[in-house]
Amino acid sequence: PKSVGGSHSLFLLKAHGALMFVAWMTTVSIGVLTARFFARFFKSVWSKAFFGQAAWFQVHRALMFTTTTLTCIAFVLPFVYRGGWSSYAGYHPYLGCIVTILAVLQPLLAAFRPPLHDPRRQMFNWTHWSVGTAARIIAVAAMFLGMDLPGLDLPG
Repeated sequence: PKSVGGSHSLFLLKAHGALMFVAWMTTVSIGVLTARFFARFFKSVWSKAFFGQAAWFQVHRALMFTTTTLTCIAFVLPFVYRGGWSSYAGYHPYLGCIVTILAVLQPLLAAFRPPLHDPRRQMFNWTHWSVGTAARIIAVAAMFLGMDLPGLDLPG
């Protein structure tokens, strides 16, 4: 019997895929659920101050910071592997650049978040939600496009 399981690609590409997968399928998903679910339904339990902010917000912020950090680390790995830009990777690197830009933009937007009852708060909320949702959708598209790349060297 012949073993056909797993990728035969180099470590840097495996690490790139694994870090992006963890960031965009795990930490960002749990972070969004924390902000949406726990903040809405368990506000009385999770609103206790923890380092000056509500506990749910601290969890959300930590998970989103982890997502941004993993994305930035993973973003560099294909450039190290290829020694620059790959013109043979189709749309995957373009989408990856957009996702990375949006991932870095999110904490910058959050740093300028208006106070709770400020009239601009609603505009911030919609902008923050829109940029985050766009990043998640584009990240999933990039992952699907990345699965077909020859550098991944998956069995046929």
